[in-house]
Amino acid sequence: IDAFLMFKAGEDVNEGKLEIQELTKRQRGCCASLDILGRKHTPAGEEEGKCRGWAMVWTEDEASTALEDLLDGEPCIYCTGDKVYVGTRYKRVMCKGISSVKTVKDVDALVPTLLPDNPLRSVSFTSNSPPSINSYNFILAGPWTSKFGEDSENCCSATSTDAVYDCFLACKAASLMADANKLIAQMITDVEKGLTACIYAASMKEAGVARRNALMKRVYVHESKGKFIQGAKEDGGIEVNVVNGNIDEGSKFSEFGGIVFEIHYRTDLAMFG
Repeated sequence: IDAFLMFKAGEDVNEGKLEIQELTKRQRGCCASLDILGRKHTPAGEEEGKCRGWAMVWTEDEASTALEDLLDGEPCIYCTGDKVYVGTRYKRVMCKGISSVKTVKDVDALVPTLLPDNPLRSVSFTSNSPPSINSYNFILAGPWTSKFGEDSENCCSATSTDAVYDCFLACKAASLMADANKLIAQMITDVEKGLTACIYAASMKEAGVARRNALMKRVYVHESKGKFIQGAKEDGGIEVNVVNGNIDEGSKFSEFGGIVFEIHYRTDLAMFG
């Protein structure tokens, strides 16, 4: 059987619950075509790569992190100098071998050639979703990146998927923070012009009102507000942008409590209770 086996221990050491989630046809294909990263355990007496069956094991907090990554992890695109990959922390696929990239000019020439499905491939376990390059998801990885300087946010000196994905998450957080600060700046401008608000910040009460009345269009929120994030995602129809890591204390996003959101139309949320 090809499946995820999820075991949750009970209060007693001899108790627990095992859940078997059989892989879909697409997920079985992903296990065969992608690099699933970690130690593969094979049946006794058989060598890895020479038998069909294998298992990978994660425990404690890493287990939930790995499962979320495999099923829902947002991929990044990274160049190691001679290869281009699409991947997350626990899975990746090599999309293209390239001539050695050494300079900014080489990178600028490479980027326009990296298109969804040509050659960028999907690593999604749920759908064919090849990524496209955006403002934060393209990473340069390897010792060769030192020539670009320490201040280059999208450069990672290592090529391990852990290091590359940490770099990607840092770039994403910085990009989302910048977008959140722009939204707050627009809110302040609207207030100064005396306009009815369509952007709100700081108040979790107002955020709750907007959610309950299906008014919320998009939100930038710090990861510390986990209960709100879970609820907003479950609501559906809301663009939820989660900012991970430490917040720059000098930023407007920090000043306004780590949350800013836009509603579908200008209105006073106080009227909704």
